[in-house]
This record gives sequence, structure tokens and C-alpha cells, in this order.
Amino acid sequence: MSLDYVQKQYYWIPRTWGADPEIGAYASFAAGGWQWVSDQDPNTIPTNPVQGLQQRALHLPAWFPRKSYLSGVEVALYTNDTPGLWNELSGWIDPTGQFFHGGTPNGNEGGANFTNAISLFHVTFQGQSAQKWHRDFPKPILVDRDAGDLIEVKGGFNLNIAIVFIGFRFLVPNPNPTLP
Repeated sequence: MSLDYVQKQYYWIPRTWGADPEIGAYASFAAGGWQWVSDQDPNTIPTNPVQGLQQRALHLPAWFPRKSYLSGVEVALYTNDTPGLWNELSGWIDPTGQFFHGGTPNGNEGGANFTNAISLFHVTFQGQSAQKWHRDFPKPILVDRDAGDLIEVKGGFNLNIAIVFIGFRFLVPNPNPTLP
């Protein structure tokens, strides 16, 4: 028996503005709209494409493949605020960046066409202190960043969020395909 692919995982945690994107201090987020987009220059983002939306780069390390098959995600959030209003966090693949670079300014939802977006997750929560979700994809999802595909995450928070954590699971060629 041989295995052609094995699974790896990258845990993404947003860092404070200007900090090292892999080991810097964790960022917290005030109530409002937040969007993170892969393959963006962190020196030109953050931006405020529309009132009430803060935009940041979603850092992927150099070892994260430019072309990969996502096999699942894990999502976790934590807040110190009192439970109450609803909050949401969504993630998707934007094929060739058509949503982000399309007719709306930098991914503005108003008038946007999500027809080709590939959903990774959509979670809602009502402010419990810690929440965690996971999703395995029955068929891996191709992400081809060389073709312009973007990974995007958007949050609509009615609470202050102390931490956001997303684990991206993906397949890579097995360095030892003859070993089980």
C-alpha cells in the first residue's frame, strides 16, 4: 500500500498590526466588521473599503503551498464580553480573486456576487466565552493561489473578540509514498 498524499495543518491567528505575522502578539478585535484576505501586502492593508469594515492581510507562511487541496478547517473564538447579541464568522475561497478584485471595492458585500465563492465555514454564536467548530470536507477543495485564488475570512462581531483561531488542513505529496 502507498499513500500519495499526507495531511498538514497551518494554524492562523491574527497578529497585532506591525508584529511578526507568525509569532507576534495576538490581535483582539473590537465589535464591528472585520475581513482578512490572503496574498495581500500587509503594508497596503489595513484599509477601510467601506464604513464599518476593517480589512487585514491573512498571512500564509512561505511553506504553505501555492497550490493545495484543503481537506478541512477548525475555527475557534474567545470573548470576555457578556453573552448577548449574535456574531458570525465566515470563510471561503474566492476563485481568481473575482469577489475581492471585482466590481465592489476590496470585497465590499454590497452588490457583491458570491456565485463562485466556495464556502469553507460559516459559524454564528451568541457570545459564549469560547467557541470551537470543525469541518472536514468530503472532497478536498483546490486552492490555486498562482491562479489568483484567495482565502478570505469575514467577521461580523457585536462583541469584542479576544482571539480568532483558524486551522487550515491541506494535503501535500507524501515524501515517503511507499511507507504506510
